[in-house]
Amino acid sequence: MINNALYKVLQRPHITEKSSMAAANNTFVFMVRKNATKTQITAAVKMIFKVDVVKVTTSNSVRGKKAFVTLATGQEINWDDK
Repeated sequence: MINNALYKVLQRPHITEKSSMAAANNTFVFMVRKNATKTQITAAVKMIFKVDVVKVTTSNSVRGKKAFVTLATGQEINWDDK
């Protein structure tokens, strides 16, 4: 049950020029559910992508909630496997 809820936290990656530049610094941007907490976002990224999360910051706007997820040094998200 908990795993199903975590899969619903991350809605999609947010791909823009700014997020592509942030990816060079090990920060990835996701659109997440409006009611998602930083703890839930951290757990979802760890479970789905099998990486270590260092920091999560969020931003709310009319268009939705974005999560900026910073990974540990030397780790990256492989989009081909997901």
